[in-house]
Amino acid sequence: MSPNSVIFSADRAISRAWSAPLMAGGSAVQVVERLAELGDGADLLVAQAGAAPAELYRALTRLKGTSPSLVVLPQPNLPAFLDCMRLPSTRGVVVESYLDARLLTYVSAKVLRGDIFGVGKVLPWGTRIHSEMVNNHDERTQALANVSQYARALGLRAKYREAIELVLDELLMNALYNAPVGTDGKPLFMEVAPAERGSLRLERPVILQVACDGSRFAASVRDSFGSLQRETVLAYLIRCASSPDQIERKTSGAGLGLWLVANNVTELVVNLLPGIATEVLTVFDLHAPRQQLMHLGIYEEPAPRAGRREPPVTGLMKPLAPVGAAAAARPSRMVQLTLLASLGLLVVAVALLLFPLLRKPARGALEVTAVPPGSVVYVNGARRGEASPTLKLVDLESGSYTVQAKKSGYRDGQELVTVAAGQKQQVTLTLQKKRARVRVTSSPQNALVFLDGRATGLETPADLDDLEPGRTYTVRLERHGTKAVSRQVTPTGDDVARVHLDLALAGDFAQVSLESIPPGARFLVNNVDTGLQTPVVGYSIRAGQAYKLRLALPGRVAWEQTVQPKPGEQLRHSATLSEGGVLTLTANLKGRLVLGDEFQAPLPLHHKPVPAGPHKARIRAEEPFADVAFDLPIKAGETVTRRLQFGFVQTKRKGLSIKIDKRRMVTKLALLPGDHEIKLHDAKTGQTRPERVDVKGGKTITLE
Repeated sequence: MSPNSVIFSADRAISRAWSAPLMAGGSAVQVVERLAELGDGADLLVAQAGAAPAELYRALTRLKGTSPSLVVLPQPNLPAFLDCMRLPSTRGVVVESYLDARLLTYVSAKVLRGDIFGVGKVLPWGTRIHSEMVNNHDERTQALANVSQYARALGLRAKYREAIELVLDELLMNALYNAPVGTDGKPLFMEVAPAERGSLRLERPVILQVACDGSRFAASVRDSFGSLQRETVLAYLIRCASSPDQIERKTSGAGLGLWLVANNVTELVVNLLPGIATEVLTVFDLHAPRQQLMHLGIYEEPAPRAGRREPPVTGLMKPLAPVGAAAAARPSRMVQLTLLASLGLLVVAVALLLFPLLRKPARGALEVTAVPPGSVVYVNGARRGEASPTLKLVDLESGSYTVQAKKSGYRDGQELVTVAAGQKQQVTLTLQKKRARVRVTSSPQNALVFLDGRATGLETPADLDDLEPGRTYTVRLERHGTKAVSRQVTPTGDDVARVHLDLALAGDFAQVSLESIPPGARFLVNNVDTGLQTPVVGYSIRAGQAYKLRLALPGRVAWEQTVQPKPGEQLRHSATLSEGGVLTLTANLKGRLVLGDEFQAPLPLHHKPVPAGPHKARIRAEEPFADVAFDLPIKAGETVTRRLQFGFVQTKRKGLSIKIDKRRMVTKLALLPGDHEIKLHDAKTGQTRPERVDVKGGKTITLE
């Protein structure tokens, strides 16, 4: 039977739009428009919160929890997402403007069919998926470098690449060191110090997948332990959401990592198959000014059922033996002799191979000197003792060995050594003292970074390198129009410490955020280039003053807006920059150029962007009067230069004027060169008569 999906929405247009992908997925769809009609027997409930999220939340709370739900909220709000996810029935929460057929199709497949794993489900069919297996620290580093190179090849902007790298770094660290558990369910690496993790290697690798369709970049990390639970995910996120400074403390475990991931992606989906696999799937919107969580989901695949027992073979179901099978079961004597001869040859060959191995191998010695002294020496991964400053190893078989030296606070030293029979091989390993690194991010970005009161010359996001491990540093951020904020951090040198600070708006400032279609337009304030390009997020300007905001893009018509913000105001504008050319237009009179209903500009014009098209242009002026129309075709990307040389007609006799219309009389008229007919009006006689004039550019005709 078809699964039963229920849509709750008071908007019939939305109900129709949501019904199509659900029915395409094989569901029988029912629509309810009132909360009282919500039942509890659906295989999937898609519920629109509308303007009253609290009422929907109470209604879902009253249900018994047997209807898996997708809750649709009007605005992105992570704490509200988590409130809805507390309900046992909620599988996912999504923002209404982000819910399209693509997302609804793959979410319904997860809930109704349990088909939850894989990046391919969130992108269009045919999108190429890149996969990589990661077993240890070195492979993790290489995988991140490969993803970064792939993102650069796609032409992704730096802010998207940084978010992708941050998210995958956190997810891989969690999958490698927090997810692995033993048969008793306890973490395998709980007691392993971070400095020792570099030598760990998983038997069951982590699978990394990335793909991009041009609009979205999807990435997933899947482990093979399945130790993460829904309750754990929610507890981590709820704890961080309720602690404003949680993101600014470097703590261990997946809690902070998941919180950082949730604040740097558009979609966060956790797919669970308990005891077998966990996949954290993320999606980045490549057209969004900044990543803001629009879909949070935790989906669980049913545990695999035990295989069905095959029915016993009885009666007519028994297979029939082929003709001659009984004879084939009894081998001939010739076959037996052949088998015995073959077995004898095999024994001889094995003996020849094992003979060299049965001899006592030749032995040698190895002397390892470590700088600094006290380093622990490992040979082929096995701990052999402490070099203080030298460790002597005797009675070693001849051959090649990987020798490592490790010491807390220092980077590992390693060398490949060959030990020869009857000889002593010497090797010196010099360990470099570890330096710590701090990654500083802020919202908004481009804040100046100060370390212990000294300017670093860097802007967020920034990496502070070559720091002393274990020392406490004070990181201070300053940005025009915001309050300065500082935080202390103590990097360990084992992992990159992360500091994220939110910059509050200063009391006498406002902020401007701008988007443009297409993006990449230069942002100017009062005709001064800010050096920023759209999308612009949180640009600070002083309140109470008038500013002319301008977005300019070559080959496009510029957008302009004059604003006078109030203290604390958040201004947001979106502009569509249509294709156009550049016009320079001069004339021998002062007037205005009018193109249609949207474009007006005073003369002269110099390098002015104008819309593309076959325009009917008009020049209007008051003294001398002019109202002249002419054709002005503009092609996209074209630069047009026009010089208009007007001629003039004037009257000198008192009472004699040029009639423009029933109400307007002028004494001087500007016309383009050529033969024209004008109307002369005599105020004394009240008569109007036509007069033909041959106008020449720059010349004046006087009529008596």
